[in-house]
Amino acid sequence: MDLHVVCRFLGKISFIQGLTMLIPLGIAFWCGEESAVPFILTIGAAVAVSFLCQRRGHVRTKALTIREGIAITGLGWLLATGLGMLPYVLGGYLGILDGLFESISGFTGTGATVIEDLEVLPNSILFWRSMTHWLGGLGIVVIFIALLPEAGQSTMSMYNAEVAGPTRERVLPRLHDMTNVLFRMYSGFTLIALVIFLLCGMDFINALNHALSTISAGGFSTFNASVAHFDDSVVEGWITFFMILAGGNFGLYYQVYQKGPGVLRRNTEFKAYLLILGVVTLLIMMNLAYAFGGEWMTAFRYTLHSRSRPLRRRASYRQIMIRGRPFPSCCCSFS
Repeated sequence: MDLHVVCRFLGKISFIQGLTMLIPLGIAFWCGEESAVPFILTIGAAVAVSFLCQRRGHVRTKALTIREGIAITGLGWLLATGLGMLPYVLGGYLGILDGLFESISGFTGTGATVIEDLEVLPNSILFWRSMTHWLGGLGIVVIFIALLPEAGQSTMSMYNAEVAGPTRERVLPRLHDMTNVLFRMYSGFTLIALVIFLLCGMDFINALNHALSTISAGGFSTFNASVAHFDDSVVEGWITFFMILAGGNFGLYYQVYQKGPGVLRRNTEFKAYLLILGVVTLLIMMNLAYAFGGEWMTAFRYTLHSRSRPLRRRASYRQIMIRGRPFPSCCCSFS
């Protein structure tokens, strides 16, 4: 394994992550928030890491090996989460371990959080929190390949290490063209979700945050009550729709664009995905309908979408019902 090549690509990934932080930095300046300083320091750290890595690295002409692809992918995720926690820590919003947890949760799309009060955080920090979801949703390395044309010529090993399962199927012959298409579709779905959330009555900042975390199927919200803050079944319905959409195969969606919706009927993976989703939804709905005393519509709504954050202490089934807290859903959950 050539460590010089690994360092070179890690430097590029670090530089791109630094560029993405210019967006929350701009929000911090626009809103006059003190969080601008942590973002400036983090961008400086990302640029410094990029400079050091690229100074030690070099690009060779032959293709990357699978070892180098795995190393770049694994170390790239560690580097991204390490840099991603710095705005939380440097701004004094979280400690080191909590900041690392929040960053990992964001980039991996886990959606768990250690932040007790979201509504006191600056808009820029909330945006970066949602953006970690968005970057991790498609995959840091996939976005990296899409944004750097020269990287797509010898990085199939990186792509194979990043994307596992049926989504590895290539719908275009050239790797860079394929990742570019996936990135454009991912961005397009995010833009559509943003517009719909605006039409649902959200302000721009909240609509943007929820669009980023919905299309990534992560679930970070900007409110302590999560989506229950809106108390709107229309908002919940659209979030559920986009999360189900985001859980599918984006390569398959491109084939639908090219060949028509018949591709979905012939795809075993997508049919199995919807079948499992439907069966689990039905079973949970029946259970909740019994608990709610036959209120089937309420049970269906809570089954499809969990509207509040998870309880921070363990409670029995009966205690949760007495407190009026909704149950975890089978489709999507915001926190």
